[in-house]
Amino acid sequence: MTQKTKKPFPSARWVRGIIDDVTLVDSREQLLVWEEELPVPRYVFKELDVRTEHLVPTDAPDKQNHQHPRSGAIEWYDIVVRDRTIRHGAWRKSGLDGYLGVTWQRDGLDHWYEEDLEVFEHPHDPFVHIDAISSSRLVTVNYGDVVLAESREAVFLWETGLPVRYYLPRRDVDFSFLVSSLTTSVCPYKGFATEYWSVSGEPGLQDIAWSYPEPFFPYRNIADAVAFASGKLDISIDNVLQARPQ
Repeated sequence: MTQKTKKPFPSARWVRGIIDDVTLVDSREQLLVWEEELPVPRYVFKELDVRTEHLVPTDAPDKQNHQHPRSGAIEWYDIVVRDRTIRHGAWRKSGLDGYLGVTWQRDGLDHWYEEDLEVFEHPHDPFVHIDAISSSRLVTVNYGDVVLAESREAVFLWETGLPVRYYLPRRDVDFSFLVSSLTTSVCPYKGFATEYWSVSGEPGLQDIAWSYPEPFFPYRNIADAVAFASGKLDISIDNVLQARPQ
């Protein structure tokens, strides 16, 4: 099922969206929709499953972000719960009569759940599967002639639509060439990447390594391991240089 052929897909998961102590969305029969510009899906919910008394009609946003639909929105709403307002937090899209889109984190609701699992950043994609598999092949990460890391105990992580990532144990990383960064990120599948590193003194090599100290199950085999941006560094497998992904 390619990006261009994906159509609205019925989902029977129990999905809830919560702001403060108000369950704004409580749905067991929603649609997953994909947009041309984004590789990840959104939910749209039946109007009856959304607390519409908290939606206030508003104009379209001047500047949209990844939490908003890129095209096709015909009506916009602010979400208002007591003294909190989420600007442009909900919308209707052309061709999806009777359904409402509701923004996810980070600037959206406080919590989203699929069944009893809290989900972050965007819904889980039923057409995506991640494999994280240990390998004894030799993985070498170079910046020019400098070996930043080398290991025969890496975890190879395959994630749909992304280049393979190699997670190396910290003991096999030379941190003397790396400096810590304040950057963090979140993946709805793997969890929170709360550690990033840059190559010291190289402005073009910012945030080229990262780690998930406490990844979500079942990817706990990458816990505390370090991955590197293969588009900016040279990575060899068994001494064979790998092509840099674009």
